[in-house]
Amino acid sequence: MTNLIIILTIIYPTYIPLFTCGTCLWCYLLRVLTHLELAIPNITHIMKSRKNLTRFTYETTAFQGWRLCLSRTGTTFTKYFSDKKYGGERKALKASDGALNELRELLDKSRKVNGKLSKSTIAKAHKLLKAA
Repeated sequence: MTNLIIILTIIYPTYIPLFTCGTCLWCYLLRVLTHLELAIPNITHIMKSRKNLTRFTYETTAFQGWRLCLSRTGTTFTKYFSDKKYGGERKALKASDGALNELRELLDKSRKVNGKLSKSTIAKAHKLLKAA
């Protein structure tokens, strides 16, 4: 681990004063990686993906936004939240996060039939995602 610190210090000496604490390597690595990602010309703005939410920001694709993907007992639910439709990446994230919370709540409270989600629960989940 100390070898990594030495290598990063040699490559990025200007980042040494940017530690948020005196001993945290992770804060240093986060700042270095953020710097490297912002230097990539094909990415306009960096917003990190989260569990069950994936960010698509590639300029070469037709879609830019968030993809919600949640699987429970063999059934996968997916919905795309476009930046264009929701008026920006933060609003699309807010909408996708709200839909994810509602979907989790619905699926966690639902009853299982032979270890699988019931057809009515799956229909409710699809209806919820369509309305989001």
